[in-house]
Amino acid sequence: MSGPAGMPAPVLQRLNAEIGKLLQMPDVKEAFGRQGAVPMGGPPERYDAFIRAEQARWGDVVRKNNIKVD
Repeated sequence: MSGPAGMPAPVLQRLNAEIGKLLQMPDVKEAFGRQGAVPMGGPPERYDAFIRAEQARWGDVVRKNNIKVD
């Protein structure tokens, strides 16, 4: 999940903790599994690093192939 830039740290920490609890629930894990998804919890910094790496990776693909959104 993502939120707005500049989210206050206490809010971010609380949301991260609550989402982490949800991701451990068997029915939530099962729902993700049915969709072929693997839920990944963890610290916000890890998610931020993942998103930045994906933007760099796929941004290069988009630019090199001149991909446009309709």
